Amino acid sequence: MPDIQPYEHLVELAIECGLDGVSWQEVESWLRITGYELRLWEIHQIKLFSIIYHSSAQQYEGTLLPAPYRDVDQPSGMTEDARNILRNSRF
Repeated sequence: MPDIQPYEHLVELAIECGLDGVSWQEVESWLRITGYELRLWEIHQIKLFSIIYHSSAQQYEGTLLPAPYRDVDQPSGMTEDARNILRNSRF
């Protein structure tokens, strides 16, 4: 994984806002409700993270391929039922 240290706060904010294809209106509402005051470039990055996450997640939906962020050689220890529950859940 790349070093995200300088921008780690943006990743955390993007997760809080929602990563699964949030709209500009949802981002605007989230900012208004939370009271966060972000620079325009930070807002664009949060929206970009959402687009990238949504696009990447769709590539793996319904497949048995390991997630790209997990070490392929490392056994997950997760049952197939648990994987299916997590795949079909929206967080």
